[in-house]
Amino acid sequence: MSHRKRRAAAGSRSVLCFAVAGLAGASPLLAADAVDPPAPEEIQAMAEVTVTATRTERRLDEVPASVSVLNAKEIASQQVVKTEDLLRNLEGVDVKNQAGGTVSMVSLRGLGGSFAGQTTQVLVDGMAVEPVVLAPKGAAFDFADLGDVDRIEVVRGPAAALYGPSAMGGVVNVLTRRPAAGLAGEIEVGAGSHNTRTSRAVLSGGYDKVDFRLYASEFDTDGYVAERRPYAWQQQDLKGRDWRQDKFGVSVGLHPTEDQEIRVGVRSYRTESAFIGGRPNYRWEREGTLWDVGYKLQLGEVGDFRIKYLSTTIKERLSWDGLMLGDPSDFTQYAAGRRNEYGDLLEAQANIRIGAAHRVTVGVSDSAGRQVENEAWAIPDWDYFTYNEVKANTRVLGLFAQDEIALSEATRLVVGGRYDRFRQFGNNTYDWDNYGTDSLRRDPDSADGVFNPRLGVRHKLAERTSVYASYGTAYLPALNGLRYRSNPDCNSPDLDPERSTSYEIGFNHEWTALALRGAVFHTDYQDKIETRQQQFCTQYLNVGSVKVDGLELGVEGRFASAWRPYANYSFTDAKITDNPANPDSEGKRLNWTARHKFNVGVVYAPSRELTARLSGRYVGDRYFDGTMSNSPDSLAPAYFVADFKISRRVELGTLARSAELSFAVNNLFDRDYVEQKGYAAGLGETYREYADRRNFWVGLKTLF
Repeated sequence: MSHRKRRAAAGSRSVLCFAVAGLAGASPLLAADAVDPPAPEEIQAMAEVTVTATRTERRLDEVPASVSVLNAKEIASQQVVKTEDLLRNLEGVDVKNQAGGTVSMVSLRGLGGSFAGQTTQVLVDGMAVEPVVLAPKGAAFDFADLGDVDRIEVVRGPAAALYGPSAMGGVVNVLTRRPAAGLAGEIEVGAGSHNTRTSRAVLSGGYDKVDFRLYASEFDTDGYVAERRPYAWQQQDLKGRDWRQDKFGVSVGLHPTEDQEIRVGVRSYRTESAFIGGRPNYRWEREGTLWDVGYKLQLGEVGDFRIKYLSTTIKERLSWDGLMLGDPSDFTQYAAGRRNEYGDLLEAQANIRIGAAHRVTVGVSDSAGRQVENEAWAIPDWDYFTYNEVKANTRVLGLFAQDEIALSEATRLVVGGRYDRFRQFGNNTYDWDNYGTDSLRRDPDSADGVFNPRLGVRHKLAERTSVYASYGTAYLPALNGLRYRSNPDCNSPDLDPERSTSYEIGFNHEWTALALRGAVFHTDYQDKIETRQQQFCTQYLNVGSVKVDGLELGVEGRFASAWRPYANYSFTDAKITDNPANPDSEGKRLNWTARHKFNVGVVYAPSRELTARLSGRYVGDRYFDGTMSNSPDSLAPAYFVADFKISRRVELGTLARSAELSFAVNNLFDRDYVEQKGYAAGLGETYREYADRRNFWVGLKTLF
């Protein structure tokens, strides 16, 4: 093929990838990465693009926000088990594992968690996949297979003006890989400590009017021992917390014209894991299915129009044995409960250019969620121990608008806002005062309306130096599960949504070999929902408030085109400032949040064939205390852990294009540290869940 023809073919692939990327909100540069592996200098250019901060493709130095981007090269250089573990090396991010590492909670900028739900909004290809109905932790990450992730964007600070509920600390957007031009395939296998086995297969293709991508993966492990000694009812891992996860996905795109794209896809996962290792009936099963269909119309230089619909089904089943029923040694008796969640999301967005100075984004979002809990709950030989179904329904209608204004060549202003109408209806709960076979009662319907503004400005002081300032608010709904409890005397019908107001200033500066970034932020958390213990029950009240002050610094180097050292530091001072329900907690640190966090490492990549990475992570002490009193018994000590990975790619013949062999060691120095810690109130015992000790991994990936 001549040089001119090769350029033409590459151009046609770029047009195709631009259309594919636009529907999901990915940049055309990223989509091109799925076709032709980028050169090192191109990787840096891609890292300067974000689609999450403004819902449009923008360079990082054009958006007034603190954004981190993990591109495909960065992701491949790490050895992790779960997608969310890739976030651990970023500033301002906390990842807390539960259930021996099978479930994780991600929080940004010290907000931790809340009785009302998640404080970090997790998206897959720009869409929130979990309904706001007490969604299972981590289901959004479960829908994104680790080998199918192209890049991850983290926007710190309030993003509710664009993405609705739960974006208190910010947004994590997982962007998946796009189909390749022509026909391509991948086969990947791996093995690791604790008898861990992984496998993955991918088939992808792109042609004139159609493209597709198909993947399937499997993960199986005996797991490690997270709870090494008994604390409550002899609760101790007798073996490792084994778990298994299977994933499948297919996506098909149609291109009727150069300006249109239709994309249809389905993804599913199934996970089975031990909640307490070595107890055969203490199990947790989770499965989910996601269907989506989208359409994009490019309107020439004027802008574009996009509409997308997705439907999710998430099912959980938890069973437990004598450990929770009063006899820790009895493995024969067991109870089981189920929870199913169903979600539908329809979202339409138009991006319109008005003259040279304005780019306007307007959109509407309609999200509905339904939860059915305890469809089956039984204990053998305890026939009377049977529950009815508990149901919850929510609907969120959101309207959002934003204007990106170019005040000058050096200054850009972003002004926007979103109004959400949150409604809860058809809910029922247990009435424990009338417990029996007909123990359900209907809760009153409730509704809230919340408006969240957003304002930001970015100014270039020089070609490679810019500063920014931003302001915004976010919210977290007060679910009926908190408004109307099982005991009528402790209902809290007047609960308001939790609100946050954030301010931030930051900068970016680049030299020839170094890039420096930094941000200082402050967040006021109002109407925080806390608990007050009554005589016979627990009541939820809008009484708590939290103030968060923080500093984030990061530096990356690029030396001799082969060495890329990096370091980042986070200081987060998150304190409870007002809590009449529990005055002892005032002035105390917020749970789950380390005040100091430091990441350091170096990537050595002299060519596309060889990549090596050595990274270290320091996490300061954290509290895990239900009373928010910073009890010494709930203090998890600080730790430092290091990881190493090396990959070597070899070009092959015509049957297989290349093969890549990798070797990794996580927890390189075999540190013994606590992942989380807490105090079992009323039992007089402290519990700990340890992280895994040193573990080894090998992998082989072949491209066809």
